[in-house]
Amino acid sequence: MKKIGVTGGIGSGKSFVTQAFAQLGVPVFDSDQAAKTLMEKDASLRAAIIRLLGPQAYVGEVLQKSWVASAIFADPELRHQIAKEVHPRVYEAFDDWLKQQNAPYILFESALLLEGGRADDFDLIWVVEAPLSLRLSRLEARGLKREEALQRINAQWTDDERRIYADLIWVNDESSDIMLKIFDIHNELTK
Repeated sequence: MKKIGVTGGIGSGKSFVTQAFAQLGVPVFDSDQAAKTLMEKDASLRAAIIRLLGPQAYVGEVLQKSWVASAIFADPELRHQIAKEVHPRVYEAFDDWLKQQNAPYILFESALLLEGGRADDFDLIWVVEAPLSLRLSRLEARGLKREEALQRINAQWTDDERRIYADLIWVNDESSDIMLKIFDIHNELTK
């Protein structure tokens, strides 16, 4: 089974690409969703986050996602400390999930795949890109102010940095025929 890491900056459209493959029956592991679940369900992780961020990170056992995101995107060292707590647990969950899969290939979606130094865990790396203006409009549609969106974009690697690792680049600019490319790649990987 091929393991394919799918990465790209916030608002690039990674989820669009992975969800299209999921519609074709491809197993997809969403690391962002796994992280959010673990941050709420894993008591030791919750305790570590409270130790780093304070009790306002949670209301009861519910993660205050917006507050946490604002705190960590404003402080690179804090973001690094949170990543050191969260990422190993996400990869443990991925390893458990992977054992249950039986498909020609799987996708692992993660905005921080390369920043975390895990590229070697995958057979292929796909990078999803989109123009900055489109990324900003997507993030604003999610409720982020322009300044918040730019702060998050600037906290991540650039497209140029990601391209160094890319086996395939997906341009998700809403004008390319990305669905045709998805069908072609899927057919190639399931031969």
